[in-house]
Amino acid sequence: MTSILNRAKQIKILVHAPNWLGDHVMAFPFYYALNEIFQNARIDLLGRNWVSSLLPYEVFSNVYSISGKMNVSEDFMKIKAEKYDIGISLSPSFRSIFLLKKAQTKYRVGYKTDFRSFLLKLPKPHGGRRIPSYNCYEHRALSYIRLLTPWFDNSKTAEDYFVSSTRQIIAKAALAKKSEKNNFLKRYNLKPFKYRVICPGSVALSKIYPIQYLIVIIEKIIEKNPKDTIVLAGTAIEKPYAKKIIESVEKKYKSQILDLTEKTSLVDLLFVLKNSKAAIANDSGVAHLTFLTETPLLTFLGMARKEETLMLNKKKIVLNKNLSCSPCMKQKCPKRKEYLKCLKSISPEEAFESLERLEKRYLT
Repeated sequence: MTSILNRAKQIKILVHAPNWLGDHVMAFPFYYALNEIFQNARIDLLGRNWVSSLLPYEVFSNVYSISGKMNVSEDFMKIKAEKYDIGISLSPSFRSIFLLKKAQTKYRVGYKTDFRSFLLKLPKPHGGRRIPSYNCYEHRALSYIRLLTPWFDNSKTAEDYFVSSTRQIIAKAALAKKSEKNNFLKRYNLKPFKYRVICPGSVALSKIYPIQYLIVIIEKIIEKNPKDTIVLAGTAIEKPYAKKIIESVEKKYKSQILDLTEKTSLVDLLFVLKNSKAAIANDSGVAHLTFLTETPLLTFLGMARKEETLMLNKKKIVLNKNLSCSPCMKQKCPKRKEYLKCLKSISPEEAFESLERLEKRYLT
């Protein structure tokens, strides 16, 4: 191992979390791999304000929130005083590695993106093991783990760490599910496994499954399950789509739709997902959250590169027409004549049948 592991003093590591919820969830295998490799280290996390609501079990000693001018905040002064041995940036942004530089971390590990190469300070390769370049054709969860390549056990690969870390995540999520207490369901008169969660929005317009199609699916669900509830969930991004759904659905179905957009904290949302029959979500942070709650997921793919960012949840059905224009990686569909064909080609009937197949597979 490199000399940094052979010191008598405890190693201090600071991780800059990804800025997006979905990326943070995809980083969970990395967090557990880091904890496995540096078993006696003190590991702290730096991230956006919501990060403290979603943490891996017993990995981080301290969590610092980014807000305003981080490099002059009280938290940043504390970070700088710690004199971290290793700073790891999972966020690809320039600012994230710049903060680690300002914090005077001895090593600064991250991928060479966003013109920040000169700010990185990588450890010497161990046994010829160097951190490889970022590969957009492998899953991001694996790419995060490869940042730890210089410290891998000689007998292990990134794939080995991914498998062992994923097992820990599922086991500890199950433990949390048994012990967690939350009154959120009672507040809204929701009965466990008597409702389905639908997240109708996304940060990118090119990821949003047509609302008129979702309305058809919702009506079919209620028609076949008259005692069940449809829960619309998400942030302010989802609010206008939820409003459109409630306004447009047939009157006889309205009483079975509960709009919780903007009404849940991240912890509440996790609990709502854990106790739902299934979730229907676009390629979004909510879809990625189902990996932690093991909720059966129906999702849609068009613009995104599935090899790189597909949800880690094994209990899922992904509807993807694999058109010649996919993945375009555009925030808005560039086609005028066949606008959003990748998602519009997925009929509501196909989606509903897939949901039934999903529930039959994992709920019976």
